[in-house]
Amino acid sequence: RVIFLDHKKYHMRAYDDFDANAAFLNVHYWKDEFLEADSDIVLVMQADTVLCRDLDLTSYQQYAWVGAVWPPKASVNFPLPVEGMCRGMPARWKSWLRPQRKWEKQQAGIAKGEHFDSLLPTPRKLLNSTFPTICENGIAPVGNGGLSLRNRTWLIQAIESCPHDKLSGVDHFETVGCKVLDMDNEDFYFGTILRGMNAPLPDGYEASLFSSESLWPEDILELYYDKEKDDAGAPKISFEGRALSVPIGFHKPWAYQSNDLLLLDQFEDACPLLRYIFEPEQSRYQSEKL
Repeated sequence: RVIFLDHKKYHMRAYDDFDANAAFLNVHYWKDEFLEADSDIVLVMQADTVLCRDLDLTSYQQYAWVGAVWPPKASVNFPLPVEGMCRGMPARWKSWLRPQRKWEKQQAGIAKGEHFDSLLPTPRKLLNSTFPTICENGIAPVGNGGLSLRNRTWLIQAIESCPHDKLSGVDHFETVGCKVLDMDNEDFYFGTILRGMNAPLPDGYEASLFSSESLWPEDILELYYDKEKDDAGAPKISFEGRALSVPIGFHKPWAYQSNDLLLLDQFEDACPLLRYIFEPEQSRYQSEKL
């Protein structure tokens, strides 16, 4: 079915000017725009994404989010967060949890007999104050939302537990211990919140076999693993002396891969639908070393 969004409900400028942040960070989008019979699993495909072969959703239905893995450090192609993903995600989590920490500090003072003129509201849900360890042992920053699988139940929990002050649509903003006051892309928001909530997420290699943005599965193994992983059996291409595993899909490959690679006959064989969304003159490729 086709749904026409009420752009005013999601604070968009016009009905034909879709704003992913405005819609996806609003809890009502994930509640109101779906029917009871709809699946909890949502496949998001932006216009600059492509599927190279069949997608078996049952392989990913246990996860809250599946998307391409981001690189660990900031770069020309990934300038934000400036401290890189491996440091930026924990830093944002600490910043967003400031209300909960203030409440916990006040409660500790009360337990010691200290007096306070006013009491802070008890958070509706207490979250993990320590962000899980990432960027080692295969736990990578997941992930890009352009081509992604998302679990609606987990997204609703994320928004209700740590809402954006202007976009969330929740009516209990004053009673949460986690508040987002700064603007980040919705995928970075969900990637951080879901990780902080210990939501079920794939390891880096599994996520990379679903979708690639700038990093190939072999890059993920180099960056985030300290031991070998069994070959997953994905189709492979050869380029500049490397055997590269082709994931199920790509997000905007012309921004991160050279035309020399994208125009290979073997790449077309592995991802035949790319030619329908890509022209060589679209290339925005800038070479970056890992």
